[in-house]
Amino acid sequence: MRWVGLFVLVGCAPVPPIGLNEIGPTWAELGNRTDAGDSIGGWTVQLELRTPWTVPEGTDIAAGGYRVIEGLEIPGGVLKVRDASGELVEEVDVPALGDGKSYARLPDGTGGWKVVDTPTRGDPNGG
Repeated sequence: MRWVGLFVLVGCAPVPPIGLNEIGPTWAELGNRTDAGDSIGGWTVQLELRTPWTVPEGTDIAAGGYRVIEGLEIPGGVLKVRDASGELVEEVDVPALGDGKSYARLPDGTGGWKVVDTPTRGDPNGG
C-alpha cells in the first residue's frame, strides 16, 4: 500500500503568528511569534457569547514579545481572538481554572495547551 497526499493531525490547530499563549482566570496573554513588532489595536477577545473586549488603538506587541490583557472574567469556555478586521485568529476551549493556575502553551508559544501551577503572565511559559 502506498500513501500519497496530505494528512491532518486531528486536534492540532496551527499556531498563529500572533495569538493566545497563556490564559488565567482574569487575563489573557497574546504572544508574537514573529521577528517584527505589530499593532493589535482593534483586536477583540471574547468568551462565549459575552460582549467582546477590544484592544485599544495604538497597542503594539513587540517581536517575540507578549501583551497581557487584564480585567477579563474567564470562568472556562471558548475564548476567541479576532483581528481588527474581525477575522478569527484563534479559539481555545479553556477549562475552569482555580486560583494560582493558568492554561498555557508548552513549549512556550508553539506547543499544546496544559493547565499549569505557576502562571508566567508576560513572560515565556515554563514547566
